[in-house]
Formats: sequence, structure tokens, C-alpha cells
Amino acid sequence: MDYDIRHGGTYMYFKHDPLYPFGYRLSYTSFRYSNLRAQSKAGKRSVSVSLDVKNTGDREGEEVVQVYVHDPHSKVERPKRQLAGFRRTTIGPGQTKALDIPFESQQLAYWDIATHRFVRETGDVLLMAGSSSREIRRKRTLHVAH
Repeated sequence: MDYDIRHGGTYMYFKHDPLYPFGYRLSYTSFRYSNLRAQSKAGKRSVSVSLDVKNTGDREGEEVVQVYVHDPHSKVERPKRQLAGFRRTTIGPGQTKALDIPFESQQLAYWDIATHRFVRETGDVLLMAGSSSREIRRKRTLHVAH
């Protein structure tokens, strides 16, 4: 048996569509995401992600906004979508809420087996905001510096 997690044995490297994606749920209303912003400053240990979420339905609803990251230029294979942060909120009909979803920049690191430590690479990272791992509503590139 091959137990290497990068060969599809875990959710992060699974090559097929799951029946129910991570974060899947049903709602009695609908939401629209806009104005995705992100900031990471050199020397800081956190990434600040913010966006606006509007309830476009006619009843109050709860939404769990999830932020995923992907490093397409990494030296090692990385997950397509790695959960970095999330925020649950209740929004009334027709209302818009500005949400902040901060996460530690260490979540962008990977374990280097040669040096036995976590390595955070400098470069562009893809940020994705959505209601589940399949329902990505907004994307943005973020430059990560040391």
C-alpha cells in the first residue's frame, strides 16, 4: 500500500470531486461576495483578509465564509485548497456585512523534510473565498514577503 498523502490518500490531495465538499451545507437564502482584499506585510506574522458579504435573499441567514490558500509556485507539491480561516455570520435580508478573516502567515508554510523545519516561501499565493471548498466566489493573488 502507498501511504504517501500526496498520492490522493487525504482530502488535501484527493484527485476527484467529493460527494459533499468541505464546508457544504444548505441555506434558505443566498449570498453574494464582493470586494475581496488581502494584506501581508514583511515582518508581520499574520495575513489580513476582508470582504463584503450581502444577503441577496428575502430572509435572514447564516453564512460561513471560508478562506482557502494555494501556492502554485511552491518548490513542493501543495494542496489545491488549504483552509486558512473562516468566519460565521448572520446577515439580515438585503444587508451587507464587512468581514475580517485574519490568519497566521505560518499557515502558508510547509514542513521541509531536509531541514526538519517549517518553511514559508516568498512569492504569490492564491487566496480563495467561498461558502465551501467547491463554491469559491472570489479569488485574489497575495504577495507574501518575509
